[in-house]
This record gives sequence, C-alpha cells and structure tokens, in this order.
Amino acid sequence: MGRAGGVWFAIIVCKVIVTVLLCGCARQAVSILPTFFVFAAVLGDWFVSMLQRRISVTVRHRRFALSALVGVLLATDIHASRNVTPVRVNGSFQPAPRWGRFAIESYDQIKIAPVDTTPPIKTK
Repeated sequence: MGRAGGVWFAIIVCKVIVTVLLCGCARQAVSILPTFFVFAAVLGDWFVSMLQRRISVTVRHRRFALSALVGVLLATDIHASRNVTPVRVNGSFQPAPRWGRFAIESYDQIKIAPVDTTPPIKTK
C-alpha cells in the first residue's frame, strides 16, 4: 500500500474507532463512505490497468464496457426506486422540512422499523 493508501487507511481506522466509542453514531459511519469510494476507484483503476496489459483493448471494448456499466447503474437505480421499503417511526419526533421532504428530527431515542406488508395467512 502506498503512502496515500496508508493515509486513507489511517482515516478509516480513526473513524471506525470513533464510531465504536460513540455506540454507532450514524454521522461517523457515513463520514467513512467517501474513503471507501476512493478505495473502490483505485481498485477499479488497478483492475482496468491489469486488463489492458494482458489483452489489447480497442475503442469498441471501451464503449461496450462503458455501456454495460451505465446499463447496470441505471437498472440498479430503477430497481431501488420501484422497491422502496415503507418504514414506521416509533417515538417522539418533529417534521424537519428544511432537511428534505420527509425529514424528521428527534431529541429522544426513536425506533425506525420496516412496516410488515406481508398479507396475513388465511386459515379455516
């Protein structure tokens, strides 16, 4: 791992330690996400570099790979938007429209759980 990778790794370790000490504070966990994106990009770049050394990559291959990537990402986005899990919030909270259409704020502990949409089993 190079120097830059070592710095990113140190940032992740510090964030994980703080997350554990704060009993899983969501803000700390989410703040690690950009570092994972950087590592994923570096890994993707390394993989493409290895492929280019082993096989001759033409413009046609690159267009196909780009089209496949865009297709997979669009399909994933469409699937996620059509399969939203409804949730129920238990506890005291206030609407917070300044953060978004469905945002809420609470100073107490709340529980967010998926709503059971399974139809009941009919018995005789």
